[in-house]
Formats: sequence, structure tokens, C-alpha cells
Amino acid sequence: QLVNTIRYMLRQSGIHYDWNNIRRIMNTRILATIELPTQTKRIQIRKPSVPDRQVQEIYKATGCTETQKSVKKSVVYH
Repeated sequence: QLVNTIRYMLRQSGIHYDWNNIRRIMNTRILATIELPTQTKRIQIRKPSVPDRQVQEIYKATGCTETQKSVKKSVVYH
């Protein structure tokens, strides 16, 4: 039912992809993790890739306003 709802929302915006193409397009988004070790702690930064045009169209058609945000995490050494 969820897949059909997503496809319906896309069709309403003139986007006629089948489910395999939607998955392929959305899988172009990646989440990169950068690890920066220092003397006192290890810093990890997770940053999503910039969505390409097709991904942005799918987000807009489905009303998705929030995507993966950058996250910074520190681990302090004892």
C-alpha cells in the first residue's frame, strides 16, 4: 500500500517511474562518514550527498521536506 501511495503521489506530479526506477534513483543518495582522530578525542562527521535533480523531484512530489542531516559526534578518550 505504501508503494502504491508513493507512486500515486508521483503520478499526480507527472512522474511515471516504476518502483525499481524509484529505488534506483533514491539509492544515488549516499551518507559519507569522515573520522578525524585527535589526541584527546575522535570526531565523526556524517554528511549526506547533495540530491540530484531526479531525487529532488521525488522529494517535492511526495512532500518530503526533511532529508538526512549532517551529524557531528565526538568520542572522548579516557
